[in-house]
Amino acid sequence: MNPVINQSARFHQKPYPIIALTGGIASGKSTLAQAARELGYPVISADELVKMIYAWPETLAWLQQEFPGVVDAGKVDFKKLRALFFTDKKNQDVIENFIYQRLPRAFEQKEKDYPRIDFLIYEIPLLFEKKLADLFDRRVLCWIPRALQVQRLKARSPELSEQDIENFLSAQLPIDEKKKAVDFVFDNSAPRSEAERLEGMKKFWKDITEV
Repeated sequence: MNPVINQSARFHQKPYPIIALTGGIASGKSTLAQAARELGYPVISADELVKMIYAWPETLAWLQQEFPGVVDAGKVDFKKLRALFFTDKKNQDVIENFIYQRLPRAFEQKEKDYPRIDFLIYEIPLLFEKKLADLFDRRVLCWIPRALQVQRLKARSPELSEQDIENFLSAQLPIDEKKKAVDFVFDNSAPRSEAERLEGMKKFWKDITEV
């Protein structure tokens, strides 16, 4: 895959092209990322990096100090943390600032999983919300309609309340707005078997990485 932007302007100033993979919650972007992995393409997930950071001892110690009660038996109680995060903008800013400062270090740790990188796919849900889109060579959206997002989210995570679902959706730019601002769109809304879906995703990746 040919680069589109200069290294100095790229995400973390990496020397190889990076494709940003985004979508909305429950749109299937993680499955699309998995299809790329099965093709042997290097993939890093921002959500996985965040989970790595939350497991670091320095993060657990910080959370215990700043938000007593959200760490239980050496692990983060994400239900309590979500409540703090979504109900207080100050809490949200403090938590995001702590996590985002550590993302480059986590990225470099994960990057070591791949001895050779010709190009990389970075799964990043908040690509547009955090105004990062211009840092990538190409932008890919895994798209489904909003109503289907709600339906799939309820089926996937029945423990979530209606308010939880609304919080997740309102924290993201509407998926149809994202559709207008990317280079490639994978329509993941059609009813297909898992095998058919995965094959369609693999074909999609092969097509766009040859551009």
